[in-house]
Amino acid sequence: MAKADLHTHSLFSDGKLSPTELAAKAKTKGLAALALTDHDTIDGLPEAKKACKELGLQFINGVEITSDFNGKEAHVLAFGFSLKNNDLNEFLKNQNELRENRIRSMIEKLQKMDVNLTFESIKEISGNGSIGRPHLAKALVNAGYAKNSSMAFSKYIGNYSPAYFKSEHCDFKEVIKVIHRAKAKAILAHPARNYTDEELNEWIYHGIDGFEMIHPTHPYPLQQKYENLSNQYGLLKTGGSDYHGFYSKDEVYFGVVTINTLIVQNLVTLQKENNG
Repeated sequence: MAKADLHTHSLFSDGKLSPTELAAKAKTKGLAALALTDHDTIDGLPEAKKACKELGLQFINGVEITSDFNGKEAHVLAFGFSLKNNDLNEFLKNQNELRENRIRSMIEKLQKMDVNLTFESIKEISGNGSIGRPHLAKALVNAGYAKNSSMAFSKYIGNYSPAYFKSEHCDFKEVIKVIHRAKAKAILAHPARNYTDEELNEWIYHGIDGFEMIHPTHPYPLQQKYENLSNQYGLLKTGGSDYHGFYSKDEVYFGVVTINTLIVQNLVTLQKENNG
């Protein structure tokens, strides 16, 4: 079975590797197809596409978009769009402004706790990528306020920690509409046990095109659940390792938590139709 990984991250968001390095790693792991799905940015896709072409890998344009689902954060994967889609590009620009505003708000909270970090110091870490809490955690470690990222989250910026600031993102229904206007497919990322059956039906009602069936957080019974649900409603099934490259588990999952490339073919065809 030829293998594909449709959920990976690069240094353009919160991953360790460049898109070129990621493609090379995919080749050594025996993958036949790859999607780069950085958080709220598609800036790494041209490099990834070029590297995959040179290595003989199929490549799918992807992005993992942060949304609000009834008050909680939800991630939606988009696949097969054109990089030149103006509507999608403007939307992602706004997403990154929201990300920056969130980090600024968390820095303000940290400063009130006598943690002296600046937004500029976080941007130095994130570089050209979309900024997020992992970059803030790294800054806390670099400045000596935490021994590691896990401590930075638990002590300062985790969901129940004193400097936490809730994401302000577009409603999930609007995210699905934006993806569809870009003539792309919208997939609910790593649903795991995060949604009740009623909530999953709400995603379906509002036009989600499929579920991420294969993911490191999905044991076999959950994989079966999302496969059955997708089959019942004629939806797409995708999957991947959610590779970031900073953790030992990433190396365990990459090249192993995969899907059959037959699933990729519809997305490859869609991307060609969109001149992606």
